[in-house]
Amino acid sequence: MSGFYDPKGYYAVLGLTPKARPEEIQAAYRRRAKELHPDRRDGGDAEAFTRLGEAYTVLRDPKSRAQYDALSPSTKPPPADGLSCRCCGKISAQPRYVIFQKVRSFLLFSRREKIAGIFCRDCADRTALQVSAMTWAWGWWSPVGPFLSLWALLDSLGGGEKPRRENAVLLLRLARHFQARGEIHLARSAALQARTFARGEQAREAEALLAALPDTGPRLKDRWHRPGLTMWLLALPLVAMVGLWSYGISLWLVPLFSPSPQPDAALAARSDIVPPRPGEIRHVQATELKLRQLPVDHAAMVALLDRFTTVQVIDRTSDPEWVQLRSASGAVGYARTRHLGEGDGWRPRRRWCAENRGQPPFNGQILLRRGSGDHRLQIANPMPHDAVVKLRTQAGHTILSAYVAAGRTVLLTGIPEGAHRIAFATGEVFSEACSLFLTDMRAYALPGLLVFQAGRTDTRSSVMLSLTLTPPGEGPGQPRPYDPARFAEDG
Repeated sequence: MSGFYDPKGYYAVLGLTPKARPEEIQAAYRRRAKELHPDRRDGGDAEAFTRLGEAYTVLRDPKSRAQYDALSPSTKPPPADGLSCRCCGKISAQPRYVIFQKVRSFLLFSRREKIAGIFCRDCADRTALQVSAMTWAWGWWSPVGPFLSLWALLDSLGGGEKPRRENAVLLLRLARHFQARGEIHLARSAALQARTFARGEQAREAEALLAALPDTGPRLKDRWHRPGLTMWLLALPLVAMVGLWSYGISLWLVPLFSPSPQPDAALAARSDIVPPRPGEIRHVQATELKLRQLPVDHAAMVALLDRFTTVQVIDRTSDPEWVQLRSASGAVGYARTRHLGEGDGWRPRRRWCAENRGQPPFNGQILLRRGSGDHRLQIANPMPHDAVVKLRTQAGHTILSAYVAAGRTVLLTGIPEGAHRIAFATGEVFSEACSLFLTDMRAYALPGLLVFQAGRTDTRSSVMLSLTLTPPGEGPGQPRPYDPARFAEDG
């Protein structure tokens, strides 16, 4: 795999290589600027937008670009020994250390052999097919053969054994290799995958490496996350064997009969569209719902509502597939009835969050950041439950959200200038996809504002404030209960 040096990550910011033509650089800048601009509805990413402008300023000018390309790296890539696939010999961007098993039987005894090493995904699939074929052919012919063979086949079906420690070491070393070669997005992808395997010191090393790598360029999709065609091929004979075994048992134990179908069953299963009545509360079921000025698909859009947004029905239309709605922000328009669910979106949102909760966050993890500044905030959480703290503008938009573990303290940097409201929630079983707790969630808001304002004589000076999270109490300045649904809004 050929690499290139990108000393400051400018090419990585644009998602390009040093071979990119000037028109490709301009097109990449325009595309990324639209995605990161702070004026976007979702707030964009001001810090990344600034870095994008810096990269484009250097690379669009032939002279400054030539000077940048001539920069000599201070370090050379670490040796690639021990990173290549044992079968094809290539260095994959997503290798794994995998252990496969094959079984051979000799009438009275069986022998189980392990095939271990570093594999790319394609070679791992081919190896799984090979060891499974040998096990199917030679593994059953001894007293313990069926048990050992079934164990080995299920192991291959799951993609082999992937030890945590060996894979964490492999992926961290690969991330450092890509980092030294200037391939920042590959280095970050390898570090993210290493974090799923790492524990203890290796986990801290992965977090430190991720903090040093800018989040630029497209992330690689984990090729090992979902089963491929090979896994289905391995499953077919096992499913056929289980099916034949179940059918054989049923011939002996279960009388075969087919209940007569009810003639009106299909009609009973149908449900005609029943438009909601004016005043009813519904929620958005689609990923995004476009409110239209008129009850037709090609009408102009009034607003774009996210999934699980709660709306109120204002009026019906002559077409039962359309109703007039009002959103919580006051936008009024028309939408199709089939995109609406019963009741508000709080409970459906919690169910979706439970199904997509992701990995447990760590202390101090930034869950959301919109904008940046020079100020700092130290937060102490002496309570027995983990907490999520949100800094919001006076208009209610979240600019920073962070995770604070029970009994721990974190220091948040990059706080933007201004007066911010503070809200926090506690609970158990956190869903990273929705930034809320799934069990025993309680939300609180602090009265007043936290003001981050530099001195008048030195606009570059920073302010550091401290905050201690406490449950509601008597007296001024104490947290007051806050609606969990409102806390979960806006990230």
